[in-house]
This record gives sequence, structure tokens and C-alpha cells, in this order.
Amino acid sequence: MFRTGNAKLPIETGRWFNIPRENWICKLCNSKDIGDEFHYLLKCTDAVIQNSRIQNLSKYYQSNPNVIKFENLFNVTKKKELIKICKFLDTIIERVNSPG
Repeated sequence: MFRTGNAKLPIETGRWFNIPRENWICKLCNSKDIGDEFHYLLKCTDAVIQNSRIQNLSKYYQSNPNVIKFENLFNVTKKKELIKICKFLDTIIERVNSPG
């Protein structure tokens, strides 16, 4: 879902429904960052997402997030790492799509 743009993140729903760009922000944290894949995977400060990030991503991705680490995350091939990333993505999708 993340790779195809079907995760219903604010950046995607904003495009689909012609919502002004300044309203595409993350509604889970107070950062006022655009709610895109990079934000939710590496920067969002929502407690549930942060806890899941700590449990499922290596410290490499958690410290000093950047586009190179983001790209590396999507190119992981080790099965154990992929399973953990999928668990983390499930948490993100659940939080973003939960009402309220």
C-alpha cells in the first residue's frame, strides 16, 4: 500500500480530493509536517507510531532520518527485516485510518 500510494495518507487523500496542500499535514503529531510516507516511517512523533518504530526498525533508520535511509528501507531483502517493516507499516496504516 505504501509503495503504490493506496495507504490513504493525508498527502494522497489531499491529491485525490483537491484539498489545499497546506492541509495535507499529519493529524497524529504536532509537527505540522506533510503526512507522507517519509514522515510516518521516520519522523512522526505519535506515541504509538514511535513505539512501533523502536520495536521494528533498526537504530540506523531511527537516527538522523534522510532520503537515503528511506530508500534503503524500501530496498530491504532480508526476510526477518521485511516482516518487522510490515508490522510497522500495519501500525501506521491502522493509526492513520482510525477514526478520531
